Amino acid sequence: GFAGLSHRFDLDKPLVAAVNGIAMGGGFEAALACDIIIAAENAVFALPEPRVGLIAGSGVHRLPRMIPQKEALGMILTGRRVSAAEGKELGFVNEVVPEGQALAAAKRWAGLILE
Repeated sequence: GFAGLSHRFDLDKPLVAAVNGIAMGGGFEAALACDIIIAAENAVFALPEPRVGLIAGSGVHRLPRMIPQKEALGMILTGRRVSAAEGKELGFVNEVVPEGQALAAAKRWAGLILE
């Protein structure tokens, strides 16, 4: 998906995504390819491709594995935008942090993994 970008994420090591702001289309697909997603309160996630007659590449495969299928299909088929808080409720976001703190929180998670 997304011009082969997500294939680079099929690694043996855990990946932590830090999302500040908008993660739509390929940005959301890249985040979904990670093992842990940390999102700032202002983060917004969507697969907007259906709004222009396209289909989301790897997002179509990864999202339904992370959240309930009906919720995933709703996002995939409509391009609906989801806030960081809703992403946490749905289960694809691991932690929501204040704006500007996503990278620090992602580094903290990485440190916990390394312990």
